[in-house]
Formats: sequence, C-alpha cells, structure tokens
Amino acid sequence: MKRKYLILPAIMAILIFALSACGSEQDSADDSNIRTLSFLSSSEHVAVARQAARSMNASWYERGYPYEFVLDVDFFPFAMSWEEAEAHYTRLMIQLMAGQGPDVFIFDRGFDVPALARSGFLVDFYTLIDNCPHTSREDFFTQALDAFEIQGGLYMLPVNFVFNYVAINTNLPQSIIDRFTHHELITIEQMIEIYLALLENYPGEFGHMYFALSNSLGGGFGPRCILPHIMGSFVDFETRTSDLTNPEFVSFLENYFKISEDRHIFSNLNYVHGWISRDIQSTHSSDYVFAIHASADGQAHSFFTPYEPIFSHTRLLSNSEGKLITNSPVWQAVMATIGVTAAGDNDLAWEFIRYLLRAYIAGVSDPSASVIGRFGDNYFGTPIMRELHEFHAPRALNRFLNENLHSWGANRNLYVGMGDPAERTRQVENAVQRLSVYNEMPMTMLHSMIPRRLVTSNLDLFMRGLITSQEFAQRTQNAVSLWLIE
Repeated sequence: MKRKYLILPAIMAILIFALSACGSEQDSADDSNIRTLSFLSSSEHVAVARQAARSMNASWYERGYPYEFVLDVDFFPFAMSWEEAEAHYTRLMIQLMAGQGPDVFIFDRGFDVPALARSGFLVDFYTLIDNCPHTSREDFFTQALDAFEIQGGLYMLPVNFVFNYVAINTNLPQSIIDRFTHHELITIEQMIEIYLALLENYPGEFGHMYFALSNSLGGGFGPRCILPHIMGSFVDFETRTSDLTNPEFVSFLENYFKISEDRHIFSNLNYVHGWISRDIQSTHSSDYVFAIHASADGQAHSFFTPYEPIFSHTRLLSNSEGKLITNSPVWQAVMATIGVTAAGDNDLAWEFIRYLLRAYIAGVSDPSASVIGRFGDNYFGTPIMRELHEFHAPRALNRFLNENLHSWGANRNLYVGMGDPAERTRQVENAVQRLSVYNEMPMTMLHSMIPRRLVTSNLDLFMRGLITSQEFAQRTQNAVSLWLIE
C-alpha cells in the first residue's frame, strides 16, 4: 500500500510559523531540487502528515528556497489485532536491519520500544533538538519528555500528552468518599484498597458496584492493561533487572484478582456522557465506584462543575512516587508518537517533524480524514511544544462547551455558570492555568515498555484461578528477566 505524493506549495495554515532549517537541505544543493522523506504510519495519521508537508513546502517557497519537498507515504490499516500489530512490527524490524526502513514513522501497538532503542536504528531526539540552532529542550514540556525516556535517551517524541482524572461516585458512604479525598493524588493501588473496603463494609447496599468506568481511548484501563504499569514499578530498565517476586507485587496481584473476579472489573467505555447525563445516571454510571477520564471531555468534566454530578472530587492519577500518569502511545494507537531512523536525513526529518507537531494542533481540513485523523481541537491533549499550549487548550475547552452542551438539548445548563459569558471565560482561563501547572509536574507513563506478549498467556491462567499469584509472579519474573537481557 505504498503511495508517493508530490506535495506542491500551498498557503500555510495560520498556526504554522516560519521555521528555519537545521541542516543540509538548504545548504548543499545537488543535481536535484527534490528533497524526499519516507513516512510510515497507520491510516489515521496520513492526512495530518500530508498537511505538514504542504505547510513545509509553502514555507520553503515563501523563503525562496530552491527545493521541493516530497513525502513518500506508506501506511497500514488503523484497525489491527495485537497479533497483526506484532507482525507489522516484525516486518519493520526486518526493514530497518536491511537499511530500508522509513525516515520518519509513528509508533504503534506491538512495538518493542526498548529493543528498538538498543538496536541503534533510532535517533535520540535529544540529539536532534540540541544540534538544531533553532530549538532547545525548553521549547518542549520537559517533564513529559522525561516520561518517555529510555536509558537516558528520547527515542520516541510524543505529539501530545494527557492526564488521567479519577472521580468518585457521590452516592457512596461518606467514610469511603473521605478515604478518597484524603489523597491529593490517587494511585491504582489506593483505588483498589478503597474499592475493597467498600465491598467489605457495605456488601448489601454497594456490593453490586463495579470498580471503574473509563473513557480512556485504546482500552487504557482494562484489567489486562494496567498490570504492565504496576509491573514497571518492579523493573529497573536502566540496569535491566526485575523484582517481580517481591511480596509487594504478589500482594497487589491478590487484590487485583479480587477486583477482577465476579465481573468487578474495569469497564472500558468511551462514553463520556456517562459522567453527568441524567439518562445514564439511573442505568449505568451509578453502578461504578470510580470514573477515570483521559479524553477531551473527561478533562472538561474535571475542570467544570456539573449540576447534580454523579462523580466528584476529581484527583489526578499518579504512581507510588507521586508522578502524574500519562498514557503510553505504544499501547494506545490513537496517540501519535514519532520515531526517526538513524539511516535517513535526520536534519530534514527534524524540520518536517516540527511542522508535523504543529499540523496535529492546527487540524486537518481534509474532509476525508477521520475524526481522529483531523486532530485539531478534537485532539485535546497538551501539545508537547510549549508555545502551542496557550493557543490550543482554550480552543479545545470551548469546542467541548459549544458542541457538546448544545447537543444535549435540555441539559445545556449542565455546568454551573455557563449561561454567563464572562463566567464561562473565567472558568476556561482557570482551567488552562490549572492544566499549565499539571504540565510542569513529574510524569510517568501509564504502561511500562513491557510487551504484552510476556504477560498474556500466564495472565489468562491466573485470572482463571489455574495458577496462584506467586506462580504468576515467578513465571512473569522469568519471562521479563529473559526479555531484559536479550
């Protein structure tokens, strides 16, 4: 499915600022005025890549550069099973070893990122940033970059990052709510402890309730998805050692099994209205102890106060060290995270990527692009580039208010104060300021880099009760230890 597109000069989007090149594309002309990069991604990211290429060409044209930029696009289907994703990753590795890999690509599910980083096939983005006279690390949200580091290097560059907001059901006993609000930040382990306390102390009235409702895209909070995050706390990726037989991990597994049996599980429902819709209130969301949100609407619910909320007292999800959790694009296919291969024209790639980062936030006008592929103000996460945040966050929040509140008809006044334009402006500005504070806090990824294949088969046995928590821990320790030294 390989296509080649000659991207002709076009009028730049208003957000695309003039960028100076960092390398040889303008300094060392050869026999051709064509500059080419190969690009690989799922079909979801093709439209925004083309738009970035058009903007880059327009900038060159306006500055009088005697070059034409060609983006050689190769893409694969967005909807793939995990087995298909791993097969796709294997093919990519073979291409890289043969020196035929793409210059720029978007990471996807199934990618063994530590293996790619160790292979020497990828460029460390810190090198690209530091070697370019027009960029510095402070141009980016450095705490987010830290979360994506592997052994001190940045081998995948997130286009954006999101936080996970947890709220508790307002209908629970006050003692349970107090246990939740006692925490300034909340961990998955603490949530499980609160949930089990509810079942133990109030089995008759609340024993039917599920653990958590989540709208995190890509199944980010399924019971089989959070485990690698917890496992990451017992793995040292720097020294390539693991301690998964640690009694603390075994204890977590025992509680983990309790919340997963008898259908007391995470529910991965991308159904945002469940937080506050009166229609859903009596039929669905009220059966969950927690609601976890990471999307545009989830963040909006965390910043604006709904009338008669089902869930309240929002806390940011963190790990045991107090680092805010951002989702991993390796597990979530709709998040864009960029890689650059070492064999290509790295200077040209870095210039293109800077246009690409802006194109994701500017949005794509192509009507054939999917909702995800259009990005723009539908792509709510904080842009990785600092300069884009103040532009993007108010726009995304106002888009949410304009479109979603209007679509709810009779429930247009779901949020307190939104009928007053001045109050709405004040609340949006406050939300942007709060988000700015969060953006500067230490972060870690929701999922570690541990491949799912190391967990799946033994997890199935454990969840079915065929092996104990100790046996699962030992088998996983063996698998992860071997993977770390490979």
